[in-house]
Amino acid sequence: MKSMSLLFKLFFLWIAVPIVQAQSSVQAINVDNTFTSQKIGFAIELFEDPSALLTFTDIRSPTYAQKFKPSVKKSPSFGYTSSAYWARFKISAQLNPTKADAPLYLTLAYGQTDLIDLWCIDEADQLLMHQRAGDHVPLEQWPTTHREPAFQIPPVAHACYLRIKTSSTLQFPLTLSSQQAFESMRFNDTAIQALYFGALLVMFFYNFLVAFTTRSWAYVSYTAFLLSYGLFQCAFGGLGYTLLWPNAIGWADRAMLLFLVCIGLSSCFFVLILLDLRNASPRFFKLGKTLLGIYALYAAIFWFLPYGTAIKIIISTIPFWAFFLIGIGIYLSWRKVREAQIYLVAWLMFIVGPLIIVGSTQGWIPINSFTANASQIGSVIEFILLSFALTNRIKNLRNTLLQAQEKVTYHLRTVEQQLEQQVTERTAQLELANQEMLGAYTLVDVARQKAELSKAQAKQAQQESEAVQHQATQALNDLKASQKQLVQAEKMASLGLLVSNVAHEINSPLGAINSSNVTIADSMRATLDNFPRLIQTISREHRSLFLHLVLHPQLNDMMFSTREERTLTKQLTSFLDNAGVDGSVRKARLLVRLRAHSKAAEYLPLLTSPDCDFVLSVAAGVADVLSGTSNIHAATQKIGRILASLKELSGGERTLALFENSIHHSVEKAITDLESKLNNVDVVRIYQDISPLRCDPEALQQVWSHLILNGLHAMQHRGVLMIGIRALDNHAEIRIADFGCGIAPEIKDRVFEPFYSTRQSGEGGGMGLTVAKKIIEKHHGRIELQSEVGVGTTFTVILPYAPAA
Repeated sequence: MKSMSLLFKLFFLWIAVPIVQAQSSVQAINVDNTFTSQKIGFAIELFEDPSALLTFTDIRSPTYAQKFKPSVKKSPSFGYTSSAYWARFKISAQLNPTKADAPLYLTLAYGQTDLIDLWCIDEADQLLMHQRAGDHVPLEQWPTTHREPAFQIPPVAHACYLRIKTSSTLQFPLTLSSQQAFESMRFNDTAIQALYFGALLVMFFYNFLVAFTTRSWAYVSYTAFLLSYGLFQCAFGGLGYTLLWPNAIGWADRAMLLFLVCIGLSSCFFVLILLDLRNASPRFFKLGKTLLGIYALYAAIFWFLPYGTAIKIIISTIPFWAFFLIGIGIYLSWRKVREAQIYLVAWLMFIVGPLIIVGSTQGWIPINSFTANASQIGSVIEFILLSFALTNRIKNLRNTLLQAQEKVTYHLRTVEQQLEQQVTERTAQLELANQEMLGAYTLVDVARQKAELSKAQAKQAQQESEAVQHQATQALNDLKASQKQLVQAEKMASLGLLVSNVAHEINSPLGAINSSNVTIADSMRATLDNFPRLIQTISREHRSLFLHLVLHPQLNDMMFSTREERTLTKQLTSFLDNAGVDGSVRKARLLVRLRAHSKAAEYLPLLTSPDCDFVLSVAAGVADVLSGTSNIHAATQKIGRILASLKELSGGERTLALFENSIHHSVEKAITDLESKLNNVDVVRIYQDISPLRCDPEALQQVWSHLILNGLHAMQHRGVLMIGIRALDNHAEIRIADFGCGIAPEIKDRVFEPFYSTRQSGEGGGMGLTVAKKIIEKHHGRIELQSEVGVGTTFTVILPYAPAA
């Protein structure tokens, strides 16, 4: 593909299916007296050199000679790669003496290749020639003066080695031609290129003169688009390096990038003006401005990027660029905009050219001068049609301006007539106003007399007002007295509400103390009755086990939910059954209750003794006594926290006892304290393993208790309660969510007010959230509320890992 636009070549590459021919071996290229030209993609063998350091001598060694693989593509392509690729092919020449001296020509139809080396050897394995080409090789070192790299191969050559290394896409579109065929091809190509670029130059200079004389931005952008595309085709087809910058090594790569960016900028700007997108389609106008900004950014940064990276970035925008250019044409054509219809036909003609080239390369369409240059023909037709669209646009603008001028002239005449009519009307109004003024003087005298009468009436009204003021003063005094009575009644009501809430908060720990007292009394009475028998019954070797068993609850303060206790009991029962212990279910339940399940193997001698049931029952009683004392201690601490909270509400300051502690532990302690209220509630825990937090665990446990109690009240103590713990940035996040009645929007802002509650009097709920919020703020955290009526409520507590002050 000689001069196909890189933009649409890349666009159609992903839909063009290459014709793959599997070959078991590569045959030599047969060159006889009738030979003219042949694409040799299927006649070459390929080898990749990832290091790009292998030499011609290295590649001919047995180690690498056998690594060449036959090509399976007509034009092998390897995209952007840092590797060097070698191609090897053989020539079998059978020429008569008259043609034996005429060289063969090998053409690489891709002018963007950086460096190409060709070595040829004869049948005696002797080097015949070494030639170089590419836009990183000075032009005077090229074997031929053609816009694409072309090499002269002696007919006596037996094998040739071709090495390609480039920063652009690495391709092997190779054609082997006789001298006559090559000269004919070069002559035809030169004529076609001259016609093509001559047509572009004519259109450029014509439209440049129009732009210069009319000062029209539409023509300026059109000529910029035309110039950018022409220079791009010149650089892409190899004419730029062979004619314009033959000594600028490496400039061809940057020129490609520069012209691609200029095409993007000028085409987008041209379409914005040509189709008046600001008014015709604001959405496409925003997309066009976005593309202009992107290409402007590319223009600033592509100089500093490697060629491979820069071209990939630019290519990534081509789908959006194509969608913008074609999409707006289709949209406005559907809306029957004449310029858009011509514009759309122009771009379709441009696209047809690459499609014809793809079809000819795949064998679907015969290859001839028309199909080989369809891309250039399509681009010339496109620019001609775009010029027509631009002319039509200017014509429509001129007609619009003429119509607007006629409307303005008509409007000025109408305004002039209206002004004359208004002057006549205003003159009549002034004469009428003079007559009314004379009548107004008469009315003033009448008004003065009425004013004197009104003054007398005002004096009488003042006297009446003084009497009313005296009555109002008396009513104000009565109102102040009533206000004092209402304030006193409100104080008593607030005091009653406070007493009710405090009583509710203290009733819970007092209930725990009373329950623990009863448990201690019953357990102590049973233990004292059984203690003499225990002393006589238990053996000396079992006494140590008994003491450890009794002290387990004190040494291990783990809290288990009912479900966890059932799971541990089931596991321990299975263990005791395997150990041959009788009554395994009952004994397993008792060991879990004593928190001795993990040490069950150590207590097997005691569990298998004849008096095991009696000893375990006594141990359970002693453990109940110890557990009851612990519960009383915890309840008294809770009462202390309640009193401290009251002190905070009254203005006192709470001192935090800060140390590293696990959030999971404080949440589980709160769940355990409220376990009696969770009989009909499934607690779903979603915990992440997070680092300990510097905090006051008892204060935070009070927060979790208040939030869980609020959730239970909203769910009427049945349903699902979800508790989540996770780390977020440098914070710990704790979520407590219920699926209850939710909180109405009008009271969301009041839930943290002291003594505000939706519960009935005596049920608490006026102080918990206020205290919870103060504790969280003491930890430099915050609490957030999300709720929806009929769905549920979620409290989110966010605590920082930084030490609290």
